[in-house]
Amino acid sequence: MTNKYNPISIEFPLRGEWHAPTTPAKQVPSHGTNRMGLRYAFDFLKLNWNDPQKKSYSITVLRYLLLGVPLKKCYCWGENIYAPCDGEVVFVEDGNRERKIAHW
Repeated sequence: MTNKYNPISIEFPLRGEWHAPTTPAKQVPSHGTNRMGLRYAFDFLKLNWNDPQKKSYSITVLRYLLLGVPLKKCYCWGENIYAPCDGEVVFVEDGNRERKIAHW
């Protein structure tokens, strides 16, 4: 049982170096809306730190500007996400459609 005398230890759910361009530290609600749980939402991106533009995707800037970025071309695509603390999985759902292109 958790109480003020037995705090929960929470770990960051990602491994490696990540960039957070949109956070509640800049504005609340962080994405300009309280809808869909976005009030305190964070965006995390993996960047190519060796690229002078520090891009988060592996396509040309022209392709990015004209057509957007296919999710599979984002450096964070397919990265593992870890549980931040111990717990019990009570529901799992698979097969939700993902958008194919990202625009920032």
